[in-house]
Amino acid sequence: MKPYDIYPNRIIAHLEIDEHMRQISYPPEEIQERTIEILNQNGTSVGHRVGYFHIPFCEKLCKFCVFYRVKKDDAQLARFLDALIENLNWLSEYPYVSSVPFEAIYLGGGTPTTITPSQMHRLTSTIKACLPLSPNVEFTSESTFANITDEMLQALQEGGVNRMSLGVQTFSPRLRKLIGRECTPDDVIEKIGKVRRIMEVVNLDLIYNFPTQTIKEWEEDLKIATETGVDGISVHPLIPAEDSALTKMIQQGVIEPMGDTSKQYDFHCIAHNMLPERRYHPINLAHFSNNPKERILYLRLRLEEGDCFPFGAGGVGNFYDLVILNHKNIEHYITSIRDKQFPAEVAAPLPEPIKFLWALLGQLQQMKVEKEHFRKNYSIDLDEKYSELIDDLESKGLIKNHPEYFILTPLGLFWVFNICSEFLYHY
Repeated sequence: MKPYDIYPNRIIAHLEIDEHMRQISYPPEEIQERTIEILNQNGTSVGHRVGYFHIPFCEKLCKFCVFYRVKKDDAQLARFLDALIENLNWLSEYPYVSSVPFEAIYLGGGTPTTITPSQMHRLTSTIKACLPLSPNVEFTSESTFANITDEMLQALQEGGVNRMSLGVQTFSPRLRKLIGRECTPDDVIEKIGKVRRIMEVVNLDLIYNFPTQTIKEWEEDLKIATETGVDGISVHPLIPAEDSALTKMIQQGVIEPMGDTSKQYDFHCIAHNMLPERRYHPINLAHFSNNPKERILYLRLRLEEGDCFPFGAGGVGNFYDLVILNHKNIEHYITSIRDKQFPAEVAAPLPEPIKFLWALLGQLQQMKVEKEHFRKNYSIDLDEKYSELIDDLESKGLIKNHPEYFILTPLGLFWVFNICSEFLYHY
């Protein structure tokens, strides 16, 4: 059997709240009752905590993006930022928020740096004033290259941001034009150097399996990324939104479809072979690093079943026993906060199978599953409950099983979400 034929289709990370979560969500009035009940508790027993801020505005909407974002409107952005800061101020008064330090803060989107430098200064100052931060907090901001200016970098640095994740996606001029990125490769490389001189840690995001992308172009992307000397490189398969311009171009036959599973496997293998050869070693499913300062703490702690407190319109997170999706509609989000309401449109209790799946997926993405963790926290003996499945996965070369743990092979990393689904199916 070919390695890319083990499963009929490759499952890629789910980015949206599952429809099942929407169906079991508390009704609107009960969302407020339940969230306030939790917020009034002392949170010292919860464990790790991170904060995610979703800034949904972009100067330009890329042709492929799957994340919730809207075209920047200065007036609406200003009102959104006022509401976000008001939200921080009143949440900071609750014991649940104030009692446990945040070990990582992540500004995502959208494009967080689409706000002005003065607005960024106001936001980061409020975050530091309202949230208890760990002494060695990892404070990340995403950015496109069009939004990187000396003034913005200064505002980020003064605001405590010490890590940036830059959406390169590709250095290929041809592919950058295809996906609607305006900065030239030379501009991108120049700005990466500028960011590295300011930030303690810099990560580059690369995407593979664009329509018409060649193996040579992917190899060149990886080569250029390593030559920039950044601390981390993350590689992800393309997941175009169903209503994106790129998807419509494919459906209309304007451009050829994305590569099949065989081609995805080729891209995956090239990254996992080429990056370690250039001293970038895997630290989880998609991230490679050449510097121990690159901790990807936000993602790692969130995957370790910690709390991820969501801020901003469209922010997704989890705290205590709830999974949360904030209002995507920006006006609804603003109105909720003005009414002193928790701005969630979905607040669903996490069922036991989903808790288990989340914990398992977290460890799978870290490439090693510790069996004692599931015996202790979920009363599940993986060897006993899943003996046939574990044997099957090992026979297919997807894992290497040991008495106290199993690890994913490079092939298993390619199929990680399929493997996770198998465990849920046999739950």
